[in-house]
Amino acid sequence: MNGRNIPGYYYDQDKEKYFRIQANHLVPQSAKYAKGNVEQEERQAKKRKVGDRRHAIRLKQTVKRSTILQHPILGGTGLFREHGTSATSEYLDQSNAAMLSQWQPHCTTIGIQGWGPDVHIEDAHYIPSTQQMIMAAVYVPYGQDSSRVLYSFQYDGQATHCSVSPDCGLVAINSHITSIMTTTYHNVRRVLACASQNSTHGGNVFIGWIPSPGSRADVVKPYVRLSLGREDTRLMGSSVHPVTGGAAILGTSGVYIVDTDVDANVISQFPLENEDHTPGIAWLDMNTVAFNSGTPSHTGKHSVTLWDIRTEHGTSTRFECPHRITGVKNPRANLADTLRDGHQLLVATNKRLNLFDTRMPRFRSSDVPLVSLPHVHQGPELQCASNGLGLVAAVDRDNVVQVYSTRSGKSIGPLAMSESTQGNWEDRLLHLKRLMWYDDDTNGSTLQACSGNGVVRWTWGASQTDDEA
Repeated sequence: MNGRNIPGYYYDQDKEKYFRIQANHLVPQSAKYAKGNVEQEERQAKKRKVGDRRHAIRLKQTVKRSTILQHPILGGTGLFREHGTSATSEYLDQSNAAMLSQWQPHCTTIGIQGWGPDVHIEDAHYIPSTQQMIMAAVYVPYGQDSSRVLYSFQYDGQATHCSVSPDCGLVAINSHITSIMTTTYHNVRRVLACASQNSTHGGNVFIGWIPSPGSRADVVKPYVRLSLGREDTRLMGSSVHPVTGGAAILGTSGVYIVDTDVDANVISQFPLENEDHTPGIAWLDMNTVAFNSGTPSHTGKHSVTLWDIRTEHGTSTRFECPHRITGVKNPRANLADTLRDGHQLLVATNKRLNLFDTRMPRFRSSDVPLVSLPHVHQGPELQCASNGLGLVAAVDRDNVVQVYSTRSGKSIGPLAMSESTQGNWEDRLLHLKRLMWYDDDTNGSTLQACSGNGVVRWTWGASQTDDEA
């Protein structure tokens, strides 16, 4: 049966039948005939068609290069190194492109014993030194949320499937988990989880001690529960300082600084009058927190507020953007020592990624970004991560991970979205979220993301060219 284009219908090649295109809220997120997925597939098909046409034109108009020059490493950075050329911006771009061309994705499906196959991973933090995964999972049978549990278990990322025992559960939460963070302070590992539930129903912040590898979760000290804000307060994001261990939490009614030590007290708070906020909070340095102000200022632009936590009202409004802010991050957050004296912030909107520097003076009462990169994404929050060395990975509106260089201000390119050795699973990578960049002794630099009931990791691997050779 050959499918033809019929207005209002989607032809499924696998099932060889037509489906009526439905609104996104009427069908599951994974349904190919959902309106959003159909539009995304049409955009990708158009991009492939345009790319193939341009590639064919280039083949006709250019002279074919030598095979050795087509190699991503030897054909670019190898020649610079051979000639003794210094590390220019062009050299950096070719170095990053060569590295990312060798990165291959690997997906591990997470199964929780007793839950069934309908498991969604909301957030996941990996600790390379102990190979521990701190994961927030929700069971959604028949499309209805059942329960959310925070787990701690051993994870190496090499297996295609990982089974988690119920004994690995740390705490159960009755609402959406907006963020989880891990920190090590005074040689004790802790986890902080923020929930969107009512602050009077058992608290909306959970701070606990992560069990060491091989120990049982039920012998760990009990978790501390905090209630932040008013009864209708909704927590949207958090950031833990890697040096001091202090946690900055953004809610609809204010910003809270919480000590994650034994007492877990609220050190200070800054109230917010307007509740029109979107996620975005980060530590600029040891004493300054940057967060999304939410409400447009008198100029009609959205802005970021810098707050010196040593004072009660020591704030400054900076980095105004014409569009709604969807993310605020410190691009060097992975490098703990640099947060002692930070200067740069990555402020994202649904149109661009802007890198600002607090040391630059204002020009005509406005801040000019050091780098401004075009990037369109979906949803109210940008899913991105930085490796601390000038690379930023962000998910675009077509659910593709794009990598940018803040040093050169250019796009490096997209990451591979399928595994050549284990078949194509690109269709299962729906709504990539909670990107995390880390380094370990085994795989080196690794980018991690949550997708459905699995965890995806991009790391160094053999390319198809190397396999054929």
